[in-house]
Amino acid sequence: SIEAVNSIPNLITGKARAIAIAVGGVHAVAGQVAAGDHVDIYLGVNAQSGGVAGPIIKLLASNVLVLVPPSTDGGAVIRATTATAAKFAYASDNGVLWLVLRPQVGAKPTPPTVVDAQTLLAGRPSVGG
Repeated sequence: SIEAVNSIPNLITGKARAIAIAVGGVHAVAGQVAAGDHVDIYLGVNAQSGGVAGPIIKLLASNVLVLVPPSTDGGAVIRATTATAAKFAYASDNGVLWLVLRPQVGAKPTPPTVVDAQTLLAGRPSVGG
């Protein structure tokens, strides 16, 4: 059946893994993300960047496949690799994750960026952007 073919165990092979992350509401593009969509995932966290402590937003991963869209309880399931699953788990437990929906056709690469108060308010270029 179609459901069996599209089940999570059939969508992960080799080093691919399925991991649930905490994201919901406006952070999940207000309910517009569906299974099969690709998203960029940003992490908002209090951290140290350039010797200054404070909140930052960082591109955590780009072009991530959504296996189960964010639900009303704030969880989504995404495809990760054995190398990135722990990063998603740590980020989900220690920060705020934002899903940014990518175009279904013709999406360009997302440059790695880190944004803090200085990049936002003082016009300093973002790290990596």
